[in-house]
Amino acid sequence: MSSASLSKKNWDTDEIHLALIGDLFHGRTVHSKVDGLRLYGRVHVDLVAPAELALPKYYEDRMVAFGFHVRKFASIEDYVSQDKIAKIWYFTRLQVERMGEKVLDKVDDLRRAVTFQHEFKECLPQGTKFFHPLPRDSAHPEVPFWLDHTDLNGWDQQSQNGFFTRIVLLGMLSGKLGNDFTSDPHGAVTPISPQIMASNVAGMMIPSISPMIDMVDFIKELAGNNEMNDSSSRDVGLVPIKTGIIIKDLATGQSVDKIWALMYMVRSILNLNCIGGQGVYCSSDQPKEPRGFIAVPDCDIDSWDRQPLKRLAAMAPGSTLDVIEDGHVCREYRLQVPPRIYNFPDISCRNKACVSHKSQLQHEVPPYFLRIATSATSKPLHTETGAFTCKYCEHLHDFWKIWDYKETTEADGFA
Repeated sequence: MSSASLSKKNWDTDEIHLALIGDLFHGRTVHSKVDGLRLYGRVHVDLVAPAELALPKYYEDRMVAFGFHVRKFASIEDYVSQDKIAKIWYFTRLQVERMGEKVLDKVDDLRRAVTFQHEFKECLPQGTKFFHPLPRDSAHPEVPFWLDHTDLNGWDQQSQNGFFTRIVLLGMLSGKLGNDFTSDPHGAVTPISPQIMASNVAGMMIPSISPMIDMVDFIKELAGNNEMNDSSSRDVGLVPIKTGIIIKDLATGQSVDKIWALMYMVRSILNLNCIGGQGVYCSSDQPKEPRGFIAVPDCDIDSWDRQPLKRLAAMAPGSTLDVIEDGHVCREYRLQVPPRIYNFPDISCRNKACVSHKSQLQHEVPPYFLRIATSATSKPLHTETGAFTCKYCEHLHDFWKIWDYKETTEADGFA
């Protein structure tokens, strides 16, 4: 929004007058404006929100301390009934998933207070622009969709600015931008060859190896197991495979029913419904902790890209992945909980009040989960496994509960 408002003001930082509207209590983008607006010499801020959604006193006090001129209004109707109306309006959605039950009882009245209506348009000064961090609530948008094709639409440009800004920042932070050239004291640029760039990871020259190198955030290679015979298949009564993969130590220590349910889910979601075997067994060193085993012959794991490997690690963290060639274990990997899970069509948050839940009809808010160290709701399945928390509502999920897998039941613990 800052870049969009600067552009609207022709990059003039002498003064700004804007209205902050909506859920000012929970809206973190609004809270960041307290420091961001210090870019301007004189700042006039109109806070438009009912008392239940008012900006926390801490942020309001900071605005006053910075010399901002602050006014408060209980609704848009109150705001447009006076003469000094800002030309820059910044909306933020009602974060219903963060509200307590007392506030939820008033949610319709709260929405009405901060939702723009047709009759308000004639009150706006010429040149007014609306901004919004997006996404909008598709069922109850504070900025109605009939405004999309009007001159008030400033949020499209705002989102475009944010897209390119994030590309540059993420590229710089990850080392993808800025490492493809060197400069001499006279300012000349010397390109670095693509071959050198491809082999340079974190500033270290490394040889070309398995694509697994790109998955080090959730896959760890185990040393000292090369050329071992595939004894795992024989341990569970299966004929050892010649080539392919073996996923073992699945759901260690869980009930047999849960282990079987997890194995069926892994096969279904990864489309591993081919010839092979699976079973539940106990190792000799841990005879009281059953674990799952899946053997997939003729599966070339090096042909998998990041997405299926990430799916496997998210469904079966703590398990071991053996790569079999000529009947021997040539490589062995430990799967860990990925740091982030998103852009998968078959995941969802179980909190029905979450903005990403399908019942909220938010097409612009795909499910997004972040890793946490251990599950707060159940015993972790392995020292390297844990659970996920929803990025939006912070609801905790054991790792198997984010998947929309219909064949399992609540009794299995996977629904």
